[in-house]
Amino acid sequence: ARDARKSPFLMPHKLKYRLVVLGKSGVGKTTLLESLVYPSRARRPLASTSEDIYECTIDTGSDRNSSERLLLYDTSASLDDRLKALYLSVADGFVLVYQCATGTELRESFAYIKDMRQDIESARGRDVPIVVVGTCSSSAQEPTSRSTSSRRRSNGTGGENETSSVATWARAQFLVGHYEVNLGVRKSVVEPFVAIANRMAHPLKRYLSTKLGK
Repeated sequence: ARDARKSPFLMPHKLKYRLVVLGKSGVGKTTLLESLVYPSRARRPLASTSEDIYECTIDTGSDRNSSERLLLYDTSASLDDRLKALYLSVADGFVLVYQCATGTELRESFAYIKDMRQDIESARGRDVPIVVVGTCSSSAQEPTSRSTSSRRRSNGTGGENETSSVATWARAQFLVGHYEVNLGVRKSVVEPFVAIANRMAHPLKRYLSTKLGK
């Protein structure tokens, strides 16, 4: 259920992490979050929305206490400077969302998240957890998300090469990961949130893996 209406930036009881979702208008941020939080609800068409807040528990499977409680901030692409600065200051992690498409849609949404990455680094440095998610709304033949490590070769349309450039950029930025997500498949939607929940819960692992070059 949606919550925190009275004081949206105060952490409710037992909620451990604030996760801010950023992306260009129309890339599917709200659909992504509603697919995560309300898996049985019929998907709504992609459309621009204003800010909203969701709660959910993510089963990370990392140990016997393997669930993390998240407060998820759905943002508008047209954030004013004051609100953007507030989001950047309070977040424990970020989800940068772009659209898995070809041509202008992909390039514009990728440019937006690159700018957001620079804003996050300016405000918080490079250690804050960030995951990059590409939303695919019509890839019914691909039932699961594809992380950077499972990238396939180009199919000749150019789309694979273009999204590969996003994955390459994500690796260079030392981000949590890059995922292409089928919005119609629950397992696909959950995977990037499990990854970033684990990173927020275990920040030392990120530090050690960076130092060791893993």
